[in-house]
Amino acid sequence: MKLTEENFEDIRWGVMCKEITLCETCDTVFKYSPNRKFCDVCKRKRKRAYERKPERKEKRKEYDRLRNLRKKEGRQNATG
Repeated sequence: MKLTEENFEDIRWGVMCKEITLCETCDTVFKYSPNRKFCDVCKRKRKRAYERKPERKEKRKEYDRLRNLRKKEGRQNATG
């Protein structure tokens, strides 16, 4: 969609009336929601990038390891 003066005014008015919001990264227009700064697509991209960080992967592995140990202990206590 080509941005014209009319479209710009409509978007500006919608933002001022808190009916729509612009995404901070890609300038996509989406329905207003308090404290929401990113569209769904950008939010997914940011989350995926965060999950791929090596520090995050290590934390996740450690959490899963401890969780599995607790499950095993719970099963042994229930049967024993």
